[in-house]
Amino acid sequence: MDCNEFIKIEYTLAMKFKILLIFLGWFILSGYSPYVATQVAGCALQAAGPVAKVVDAGIKKGLQEIDSIVKKNVSTEDTVELSKLNKIEEREPNLDHTSMNIDILKRTNACPYCNLRGADLRGANLSQADLRHANLKAANLTGTNFRYANLDGVLLKGAKLKGANFLGAKLNEEGVKYAQADRAVNIPDLKNITKKEANFRLKFCPGLYKPSWNNCIGTRTYSDKAVYKGPWKLGKQHGIGALTYPDGEKYVGGFKDGLHHGKGKIIYPSGKVMEGIWENDKFKSERK
Repeated sequence: MDCNEFIKIEYTLAMKFKILLIFLGWFILSGYSPYVATQVAGCALQAAGPVAKVVDAGIKKGLQEIDSIVKKNVSTEDTVELSKLNKIEEREPNLDHTSMNIDILKRTNACPYCNLRGADLRGANLSQADLRHANLKAANLTGTNFRYANLDGVLLKGAKLKGANFLGAKLNEEGVKYAQADRAVNIPDLKNITKKEANFRLKFCPGLYKPSWNNCIGTRTYSDKAVYKGPWKLGKQHGIGALTYPDGEKYVGGFKDGLHHGKGKIIYPSGKVMEGIWENDKFKSERK
């Protein structure tokens, strides 16, 4: 059998490939000798070679086109938006999932340094809640009870505060101004917020984590995906902060030189809460 005579038929390469495969199957099923079947198979492979090259070239061209499309669609505008998000993370280290934080707040009456932006907490009883440096921007706090709550450093820009009760609450100067502007009640007197207290408030740490972070509040994501949010001193966790582990377990409480130290609580993914005292990363006693 002369393969060249067969292949030179003016068909497209793809059509030749299909025809040859059909012939191969027909020869085998019709009982022809292995020798004849092998000859036909050789022709099929010989004809299929150019087809394979065409298919391979087509795949490469397709991948190049896809890559080009992706690059074209990653516009300057997208890059700017990503930059904005990064700057927000650097400026406001409070970007946890809001619904999860509301659940934590309901169960523990505490959620310092966490994101509650836009949360609907109308009429909620948050008496004595620990919400230090929490992000409550644009949240609906109409009629919310904040009696004796710790709201030091809380972000309240754009929040609805009409009727919110701040009796005995710890609130910084900025928070007092927002509460007064939106007709909250029992607002702490600005005269009672001393100059020392106002000046002691920590600023946000600049940029991403650096060992040079000192006397500032920042967020660091570790290699195991654990996230710490809170104050830093000489590059180490120091003060009251929150450490969230990849499995959802969360420690909220004191840190000293990068270690759990002082009063704190562990919130397990199941909802169980264990409060107690830590000394240099070692759990000492449980609070009942």
